[in-house]
Amino acid sequence: MASIRISIAAALALGVAAVSMPTASAQTPIRKIDCPATLAQYNDAIRQFQTLADQARVMAEQNPVYESDVKYYASVLIDSYECAKTAAPVTTALR
Repeated sequence: MASIRISIAAALALGVAAVSMPTASAQTPIRKIDCPATLAQYNDAIRQFQTLADQARVMAEQNPVYESDVKYYASVLIDSYECAKTAAPVTTALR
């Protein structure tokens, strides 16, 4: 009888723990990105940010202080890629 009570208590504890844990979607908030530029401007920005990100990676290998720069350029590149996707013309497969 005692083992059944222990099993039930353990199951309830695990159930409460599982419900109270945050999900992956709750941890990553949705960001709204403002994309006022043209596709050509985003392509130029992506090229420039890729060069700067590569330089920051080389500098971060020599000095860990520059790791925040690498993360910054990575986030800016992600935003630029998203804006380039929204600025690109949509074509259909059927013509």
